[in-house]
Amino acid sequence: MGWHTVMGMTQTGSFYITIPNLDVQTPTSFFAVYNGSEASGKFCTTNIHQELHKHQEFDTNLRQALEDTLYRLF
Repeated sequence: MGWHTVMGMTQTGSFYITIPNLDVQTPTSFFAVYNGSEASGKFCTTNIHQELHKHQEFDTNLRQALEDTLYRLF
């Protein structure tokens, strides 16, 4: 059994997502835990990693890509 994408909600109401291979061109994995309302948790779990991966600097400056993505979404 290998790694695969997992997302869900913990018993405390936090949402989480793990993606072992966010991008096959770069060795980039994604793991996040989101606290907040159910609506915001579902939004974050579904959208942040997709928008991050689409960012023009994803391959060259991951930190800046993450900052820009979070600022743009929130």
